[in-house]
Amino acid sequence: MAVEVAKVELKSVQDASGLEERIQAGQFTADQVIAVIGKTEGNGGVNDFTRLLADHAFRRVLLKHGKRSEAEVATIPMVWSGGCDGIITPHATIFARNDSKGPLFATDERVEIVSDEIAHLENGDAERIEVRAFDSLLVGFAQSVGAKVVIRGLRAVSDFEYEFQMAGMNARLNPEIETVFLMASDRFQFISSRFVKEIGALGGDISHFVSPRVAARLLDRFAASRVKPRRRAAAAD
Repeated sequence: MAVEVAKVELKSVQDASGLEERIQAGQFTADQVIAVIGKTEGNGGVNDFTRLLADHAFRRVLLKHGKRSEAEVATIPMVWSGGCDGIITPHATIFARNDSKGPLFATDERVEIVSDEIAHLENGDAERIEVRAFDSLLVGFAQSVGAKVVIRGLRAVSDFEYEFQMAGMNARLNPEIETVFLMASDRFQFISSRFVKEIGALGGDISHFVSPRVAARLLDRFAASRVKPRRRAAAAD
């Protein structure tokens, strides 16, 4: 989910200091930014060269502070427009992914959590399942490990629409890999990671939704994020 996270003033179309300052202040990360919509001139007349300068300034900041490649940053939508009102200060509105939807744990931590959950499975299932992380296309990873089937879970109709599109794209990329959908148990159809994280972050009881092991990790992470360093009192003159 995308949300508006900042509106920064542009001293010129070559200036992206407002974006950089907010990234450095920890308001959001460079890799969370997914779109920029800006007004570069108050009097209109925006030309291709103006838009090129504005694009270059903002993409340079995202490359400097993020982990995305130049090709990935180049695909971020940036729309620059002018207007007829000379009073409006040139500005840019930054849109980013919602933190509540993003991962709370790093990749290696998530692999460890899932591996720990699998280790407690019975009937010998734990010995037959391996947890791996990957940073490539899903069908590319499936092919690299010799898999012919990708299993996806469905909770509701809203899940199916997204998964149906993904399955179609994956079939185009590699028609030899099939996608199989499995419905979630009716006991779990209403659960989502976003809701669980929001409940836990606000001090609610998440023990009904996750295992005791996962609950303990989540509560530790939420507690750590709420701890803020105390400000040192200024000495009196």
